[in-house]
Amino acid sequence: MVAFFKRTKDEIHVSFLEDILYLHPPSLADEPSHDPILRGQVTLILATPRKAKKIRVELVGRATRHAGDGGYAYESSPCLEKHLEIDLLGEVLGKGTHTWNFSFILPSSTAVTERSDFGTIRHSVRAVLHGSGAFRDLTSTPKPVFLIANPAAPGDLPSGLEIDVRQDLRDLGPIALHISSPHLTVASLLFLGITLEKPPEGLKIMSVQAFVRQQFEVHYSNPDLPTSHPPEQRKLLFYADSSTPVANSTDDLLERDHLSRGAPPPLAYEPRALLPQPLARLEGGKEWMYARVTRIPDDDSVRPTTLQGTDTPIRVKHALVAQVKFRFKGSKKDHVLEMESKVDIASCCCLTSSLLLPTYRSLRTGITSSAPSTAPSSGTATPTRQSRSASPGPSTALSTLSAGQPIGVDTPSGFVTPAHRRCLCNIPLQKLVDEEGERLCGAAESRSRSRHPRPRTQRSRSNTRQLAGTSSTDQAANGGDVEMHDDGEVVDEDEDGDGNIDEPDRGRPARRKVGETYAVPVDPTGASYDLADSSSARAPALRIPGTTLNLAPTPSAIRRGHAIVASRA
Repeated sequence: MVAFFKRTKDEIHVSFLEDILYLHPPSLADEPSHDPILRGQVTLILATPRKAKKIRVELVGRATRHAGDGGYAYESSPCLEKHLEIDLLGEVLGKGTHTWNFSFILPSSTAVTERSDFGTIRHSVRAVLHGSGAFRDLTSTPKPVFLIANPAAPGDLPSGLEIDVRQDLRDLGPIALHISSPHLTVASLLFLGITLEKPPEGLKIMSVQAFVRQQFEVHYSNPDLPTSHPPEQRKLLFYADSSTPVANSTDDLLERDHLSRGAPPPLAYEPRALLPQPLARLEGGKEWMYARVTRIPDDDSVRPTTLQGTDTPIRVKHALVAQVKFRFKGSKKDHVLEMESKVDIASCCCLTSSLLLPTYRSLRTGITSSAPSTAPSSGTATPTRQSRSASPGPSTALSTLSAGQPIGVDTPSGFVTPAHRRCLCNIPLQKLVDEEGERLCGAAESRSRSRHPRPRTQRSRSNTRQLAGTSSTDQAANGGDVEMHDDGEVVDEDEDGDGNIDEPDRGRPARRKVGETYAVPVDPTGASYDLADSSSARAPALRIPGTTLNLAPTPSAIRRGHAIVASRA
């Protein structure tokens, strides 16, 4: 009886071909830009015939600012306004479903989506049906669209990071820093290596930290309000894997469920003593290396770096910092050495297309794989369904108009997966290490800071660990005691004689005792850290506060040419 008197209401909805658009702002004003197009459709469902004048589609971007610097200055203003109208000329629309296409061209310099403690930038699209006569206007619920800045060229993935710097210090001797990442994005993996080639006798390494220094800059549209610079933030990088142990370290990091969004990162160590224990006690003149595979926190903590060509009221800058605390022999005072490099961290959504791949099946067996395949498709395998990251083209959208089905990202007629569930932040650490950690762990296992890595066909985990325990002089004289076939392939040692190589779980090197030191093998190509083509006029890279610098040629960062600077902790 209730359903008999219930009246069906008219509805209007908005859907997109893609709810994530990638902007590529040009670094120079006169450089041509690649402006993306936002495509979608308006769906109108009528219970009874209705006379309408027009349909207005509005794209609005709104920025809120609350710098939190003590002034409590809050401001909300539009940062993007676009609209289009579909003139219906007073047409009487019949009962049923009606659809119309629309598209917007977005400038590459548009302010991208932002959410932080100091402000937000959001974009949405809504449709308004203007009725005629007794028919009232009908408005849809605003549909969010996410604008992401990608520093790479259209169709490319974000580039990696490779920094290799060496500097001579009067009190510590030669020290080298190596940082690398396959794709420098939010929630990506990062390899950090610090090498003391000839440390003084009795030097104690108290702790080594790596963190991202994040600085916000908030601009107000009101000229009476000055630009706000909130206090900088330090975001610690938590460990994914390591080649050297940490005092009182936790051995089951990869087994914990801290690797998903919203869970706090684990502590680097669990203190069990009242007095701080040194990380390592170094012998005079004996090389010591600290190597870690870390992960940048998710986008709830670290926001993407603002690109140069983006016109936005909220700007973000980043720098990677490695901090070493140490004590000299007989001293109880901690000294701090900081190594900093300015970097551009891309959004975690820039790798969405490479993370969500379709499921494949074999044409011969007809069995569908239970897990998404990460291998490229071949002639003997075809996708059973469209990739969730792929968006339907205009032709697919037009074919759905007659049926009145909404267009989504997952399937042409499905629902859109939320953007925060499709980014790199939701990939568990164990899976990320399995997929991309091989490229980083190769550098950790070889323990060579050269920019000319050894060919993969001549690498061996067991032999590499054996080489790591020998001095550089013995290795140069004996050739590293590596047994090789005639074709150049390295033969792994079988320590137990059971035909299997003793390898720890997940392919990680065996953990060493706390404080144990080992040497870094000589570069197989013969090139030293002091590159001949490096500029001797470059500013020194490393400095201990309160000491005199010993000038030496320092190579710059390979990716962007950033020099590493030092500052007081």
